[in-house]
Amino acid sequence: MTDQMKDRLHLDGQTFLLRSEPLNSYIRTHCIKVTRDLNDTVSCCWRGYTADWQIAEGRLWLTGLRAVIKDNDILPRFNFKTGFPVLADWVSDEVVFYQRDELFAISCTVINGTLIKNR
Repeated sequence: MTDQMKDRLHLDGQTFLLRSEPLNSYIRTHCIKVTRDLNDTVSCCWRGYTADWQIAEGRLWLTGLRAVIKDNDILPRFNFKTGFPVLADWVSDEVVFYQRDELFAISCTVINGTLIKNR
């Protein structure tokens, strides 16, 4: 199985990789189809995009979105009228991230885009 491209989280001047995919709930809620069919995908990123995130001011922000599928700009499919950064107020979940080794992952609870608890 091919390793999948991970979203990146920027926190306190460091970059982490996300084990979770916070944009998935937004995609499901808004019925966004990221890829047209399997021919659009690449084996290293079946979901068709990667995202950049930041935790700042106690909140989770979506700071960038890149399509990794062939000949496809996915940004118009998302209704981010104000541009980036976007407060990730649709995220109510555990956000799990790590720097180099997945064995030393960090988990935080986010409710409606607000950081509630760090572990």
